[in-house]
Amino acid sequence: WQVCEASGLATIGIMLPEFKESADWRKIGLHLLVEHMQQDVEPDGAHYELTPGYHTWVLMEFLKIGLLCQANGQEVPGLLDRHEKMFEFLMHLRQPDGMFVTVGDAGYAREHNSVAESLGLGALMYQRSDMRYLGVEQGDESWLWLFGPGVFEKYARLKAQPPAFTSALLP
Repeated sequence: WQVCEASGLATIGIMLPEFKESADWRKIGLHLLVEHMQQDVEPDGAHYELTPGYHTWVLMEFLKIGLLCQANGQEVPGLLDRHEKMFEFLMHLRQPDGMFVTVGDAGYAREHNSVAESLGLGALMYQRSDMRYLGVEQGDESWLWLFGPGVFEKYARLKAQPPAFTSALLP
């Protein structure tokens, strides 16, 4: 939960510079997010909860704040250190039918267990052809808010290539 709260604090600190507290909000929020990236995300990209739903939620919080920082010229060392690995972890959890393995309290609601949209976002964020291969055919309208106009053309141009692995050991 603190990742979500820190993301909100950093966001208002970045987007509302007219408040005298903005610099402190931004500094505290980003500091906490960097700490969470270092402490909560394992070197293989797994979020410590070891549950795909929470993993994806935290991954998206980092994606949004990372893009916001980029768009506003905020350099934040460590913020996205293991973020690409978080997408790779989802690639390793993906079953042949496109759904993730239901571990932890992931639940069994099949319509919510697809990793394809997340991998599509990872393909865009990191220009990864293997993630594009496992991603959705066409992105959701919400991608416009994250990546701006031209996102669908950019995604369509990204070459899709099968991943180099067929299985992975996740310690």
